[in-house]
Amino acid sequence: MSMTYGNPTRQLSRRLREIRIECYGRGGEAVLAGHLGVPIETWRNYEAGVIIPGLPLLRFIEQTGAHPTWLLTGEGDRYLPHQSQRARSG
Repeated sequence: MSMTYGNPTRQLSRRLREIRIECYGRGGEAVLAGHLGVPIETWRNYEAGVIIPGLPLLRFIEQTGAHPTWLLTGEGDRYLPHQSQRARSG
């Protein structure tokens, strides 16, 4: 598995932010945090590079349809095939 250069946790946080912006818009942190059951400041910490625990990460994948491989590596499809339309339409 190839990883892009840099800190893998920072790369993940950047990808989480990209998906969040695509699915919820630039100001959508509060809505997404609510869907994930975490405080908005906690979500902002995840986007800033704090390691995201498994349960919020799985909820993020469920809510957005983000492809786990893309989140991890940045390679392949950004969204799961059956979720791509829903994810982009919000």
